[in-house]
Amino acid sequence: MTMIFESFLHSTTSNGSVGIPALISTGIFLLVFLSISLHILHETAAALLGAAAVFLVNYIGGHYFPALKLLSFDEAMAIVDWNVIFLIMGMMIFMAILAETNIFKWVAYRLYVAAKGNAWFIASALILLTGITSAFLNDVTAILMLVPGVFQFGGEL
Repeated sequence: MTMIFESFLHSTTSNGSVGIPALISTGIFLLVFLSISLHILHETAAALLGAAAVFLVNYIGGHYFPALKLLSFDEAMAIVDWNVIFLIMGMMIFMAILAETNIFKWVAYRLYVAAKGNAWFIASALILLTGITSAFLNDVTAILMLVPGVFQFGGEL
């Protein structure tokens, strides 16, 4: 999705007006966003179709109509931050393994028992647990660890 935003920035004309590639990439982005928001397509499928559409417009459309050229392949690959992608992929694998152990259900159950149904206690404990987890892990990992537990509370309460 970053490539779409970058293509929007690179496709303005010399006088600052928005070019055709910027409008096309914005349209593709909006279609992907709407298909995810309205649950028309799965998030992964929508993102892959959006990326494929950008590449089709860029390479096939740009070959026949040079005005549609968004970015070269090397420019597009330079925009991608592979460190972030692999970090998030590693966190997702870590969270999938943790979910298999049912640790989230166990923590949710122990906290629910300790709270004795008191919503203020549960909210305070979740805030405290989030702060402690964020002190040791990065924010995305902390959120990925705590959200399943919060959903467990929704089923229990």
